[in-house]
Amino acid sequence: MEPMHFTYGDHRVEVALAPGAAAEGWERELVDAGFMLPFQHRVAYAELQPDPGPLFFIIRQPSGAVCGGFAAQRRRSHALPGHTLLRVERFGEGIRSSQARAAAIGALADVSRHLPRVLRTYVGIFSEDVTVQGDIEAHLGRAGFTKNPDRRGYSRTAVVDLRPDEDAILASLHKTARSNIRAISRFPLEVRPVDTLEYVERMQGLLTEAFARTGGETEREDWPSLLRFSARYPQLSRVVGLFRSDRAGPESLLAFVHGLHHGNHAEYSAGATSRDSEIRVSQTYALVWDLLRWARQYGATFFDLGGITSPVNDGSDPLRGISAFKRYFTKEELYVGDEWVLEPSALKSSLARMVATVVHSVARS
Repeated sequence: MEPMHFTYGDHRVEVALAPGAAAEGWERELVDAGFMLPFQHRVAYAELQPDPGPLFFIIRQPSGAVCGGFAAQRRRSHALPGHTLLRVERFGEGIRSSQARAAAIGALADVSRHLPRVLRTYVGIFSEDVTVQGDIEAHLGRAGFTKNPDRRGYSRTAVVDLRPDEDAILASLHKTARSNIRAISRFPLEVRPVDTLEYVERMQGLLTEAFARTGGETEREDWPSLLRFSARYPQLSRVVGLFRSDRAGPESLLAFVHGLHHGNHAEYSAGATSRDSEIRVSQTYALVWDLLRWARQYGATFFDLGGITSPVNDGSDPLRGISAFKRYFTKEELYVGDEWVLEPSALKSSLARMVATVVHSVARS
């Protein structure tokens, strides 16, 4: 299928409706030009996605030179069968100028209205720069997007500076973190990649237990595909585990974390621990330290620990312990942006909300 073309002022936007030669060529152009593409915007990420797959956008100057690019993931709607949701994650890092952002957002809005059965389009902003955040928000508002009060994910996160050398980074951590990283040497434990499928059910079980402890829900991850992907693209994805060296098989895995590399930064994406009365050491510190070293090895300048909640302890935050753990790695916190949403058809969106409300009520009854 031929790419779609749009023009906004002096900028041209091309849109590929599926992975293929066009999208692969655009990615090479962007990388060669020095653009940092977040993980979800890489063509390789499409390997982990079910049909109908992502859309790819590239923005060009009048000369034809690239000035940005991004991808929009496409998901089937559960609330309104036959319809799809578009979602752009970490928008902002791969587009440098305000004019290019305006063209990119204009094209995304036009594609959302042009393609049949797009129910909603979400844009999650991610930028260290509040000026860039404000510029993106202004363009989103003009294109018909509104701020999403029910955003998925986080707007504030803790970050670790990866520009110093490893010794300096380790020294910058809270003494509790340093102590727990070193403590695993006192037990029959080893940190190594999770690289075989025998651990898949164990990983999902640990995640289910972890979310149950915090009152959350987790969807079943396609860990087989993700482990194969991590082996093929070690610079983009890493799954690392804490294993008991005196045991074999799936039960030897005590904890794991998953990291994603986004070019100029990397992210703690998921993780879970077990309860082992014989191993009296916090299981996650050494794993996060492994991700920090991995991220730095592949060029990241900072590490996103994956969102934090308020440090105020009023007893109502089930994630307080997780946020406190992250703060042992850094004192630096960033507001990275909000999520915005476009509804091409207000009528269909209202119908989808009604269906979702009914389904949720039936599920709770």
